[in-house]
Amino acid sequence: MRVAIITPDQRNLAVGIVESHLRTCRGFERADVISPDRAESFCHKQPPELVIVLLADTHPELTLGLVRRLRELIAGQLLIAGPATDPKFILRAIQAGADLFLDRDELETELDAALAALRSRRAPAHRTGQLVAVLSAAGGCGASTVAVNLAALLAKEYRHCNLIDLNPGKADLAPLLDLKPQYTLADLCRNDVRLDRSMYEKLLARHSSGIDLLAAPRDFDQIGSVTPQGVAHAVAVARDSYTDVVADLEDCFHEEQFIVLEQATRILLVCRLDFLAIRNTRRILDFLTSRGIPADRVEIVVNHHGLPNELPLAEAEEAVGGKLTVFIPHDPATVGAASNMGQPMACTEPNSPVVQSIARIVGLESPTPPRVPTRVRVSNWFRNSVVPRLRSLVRRLKPAIPTPRSSAAPEELNEIHEPVNAPTVRAAGVRALSA
Repeated sequence: MRVAIITPDQRNLAVGIVESHLRTCRGFERADVISPDRAESFCHKQPPELVIVLLADTHPELTLGLVRRLRELIAGQLLIAGPATDPKFILRAIQAGADLFLDRDELETELDAALAALRSRRAPAHRTGQLVAVLSAAGGCGASTVAVNLAALLAKEYRHCNLIDLNPGKADLAPLLDLKPQYTLADLCRNDVRLDRSMYEKLLARHSSGIDLLAAPRDFDQIGSVTPQGVAHAVAVARDSYTDVVADLEDCFHEEQFIVLEQATRILLVCRLDFLAIRNTRRILDFLTSRGIPADRVEIVVNHHGLPNELPLAEAEEAVGGKLTVFIPHDPATVGAASNMGQPMACTEPNSPVVQSIARIVGLESPTPPRVPTRVRVSNWFRNSVVPRLRSLVRRLKPAIPTPRSSAAPEELNEIHEPVNAPTVRAAGVRALSA
């Protein structure tokens, strides 16, 4: 939310109080401090969503005319802060167009209440809260990248999103956002008995995109402080404080990880079309089903789609036991540049095919969806449809030729050193997963 502070004296102590409170409240950008003579021009060019007018100590009546003119220029909230000693003047300020009058002597308390009320009024009433758990099937699938950009897209659309790093072994989310958090999940778990909404918000690191990050512990020796009780408490407070919560998980079987999976409204299982990732995808699906997680809550996301020599789509679907419909294209240049800059692709490359694909996961369709080049579409069709059929035809037509054996070597050694066609073994292994 864009904020403007209008004051005749930028050295006023009240300016520092307001700026400090805005920094600790989610959803509010850094405020622009403007003098009264520039206020109308500023609001006309870039109307802010919140204006806070600080009254001068001398001749505060002159401010009322400015308030009337600003009321005609902005549709957002307009607050006045000044001495609450004259009830008639306060009434005239409200009549001039102010939404609220704040007592300057109680500015910290009254500003907290005003900002909280403003946030609650802005919360979309038609949307139900969601907890999206992002889980990787194997190393290198890019689950953290998906989680960061998913949170950035939700924050861009709905003004804020809570992102929780529950992968302490990697702790990648803070570097991906170029943040250096003062507090982490370990600090929360050590103080989870005292945890409430206000304390939870103070533990978060805020990104300019609107992401509020609960970071993973920085050091390996702090990972032991992360407890299932602390994680459960954190998720409960997060869901009470935010409409959209995204959690990047480390695995599916540790207790503090499974707590999130049980409460998640959606589980995004990120994989690639290779043997190990598809194998682990099937294992994770079977495990979640055995632990009572409904199958319709889990969505398989194929990341890095279009890599050379990836498994045919038909064989992957046979292995996981269902259709694969969510694909994120392989684009190492865009992904690598965003990671090195510490900025989500959703902020730097919003029209890239990768970001468009992630946006569609949460129903944020772009008005100009990217067009897949004909060469790529033909290549994917040939690789996924034609090549598997040709291989199957060749296997059926090829005569069985017995392998000659040397009489000097024992039969066991011949079997051990006999060459093996690795791709055929892998393909057969994938098909066997669905048996």
